[in-house]
Amino acid sequence: LYVACSNKPLRTVVPSLLPSSLPGNGALSCEADRASIQKLEDSVLSLRGQIVIARTDFNIISTDNGGRGAALNLTAKQLRDEHVNRVGKLISTVPENGLVCVDLSLNDFGPPICSVLSSVLPIAAPKLLHLDLSENRIGTNGARWLAKSFKVLPELKTLHLESCDIACEGAHHLVDALSLHQKLSYLYLQNNKIAQEGAQMLAKLLTKPHAPPCLTALQLARNRIAAPDAKSIVEAVLEGGEDCPLQTLN
Repeated sequence: LYVACSNKPLRTVVPSLLPSSLPGNGALSCEADRASIQKLEDSVLSLRGQIVIARTDFNIISTDNGGRGAALNLTAKQLRDEHVNRVGKLISTVPENGLVCVDLSLNDFGPPICSVLSSVLPIAAPKLLHLDLSENRIGTNGARWLAKSFKVLPELKTLHLESCDIACEGAHHLVDALSLHQKLSYLYLQNNKIAQEGAQMLAKLLTKPHAPPCLTALQLARNRIAAPDAKSIVEAVLEGGEDCPLQTLN
């Protein structure tokens, strides 16, 4: 048995699910434990004929992250809403305080992924530093679920929400939550549907005393922000003067 795209013997990837008496060439013997084979088949998620994710035995979670904790990388795995519970269970298997980075970008998730994350991240990853949901259609409802989780993710430093179908109402939810966040430094909202009302909320966010104390980068390119509203955002930054931590505004 081989893992798709890697050509590695599956027994080296999920050893806890296979019988120990495998021949050296990687082929299963006739005496192999059929229960173990069934357990393997039940635990592996297959999309379009390729193995995508299983449990932590599949080594998607990496603990080699500069000594800061584990990183879960499920970017561009063709995952959809039907897989959100599997992702939630995978995150829940990480030891407490161990997960610092979650990358779910470039999939086809909708709002349900944000609902699941708001439930599991505060418990499984209370020290989460980086969250990337870019290129998923989470929309307003997804933004609302994320906003609810911010207050229980106090260490969050980087949030990627590029190309997520977030409009003004979604921006409103995010702004309300982020105005109380003490450590967020990088917020990426490019290529969404934020227009006048959302821009006004962002300008308010950047105005003292509402401005997050650590926000150093705000990316808003390719939204629906007209020139007068963009000017309001810039003026809010300038009003803060040297006390405004923002260094990059796009």
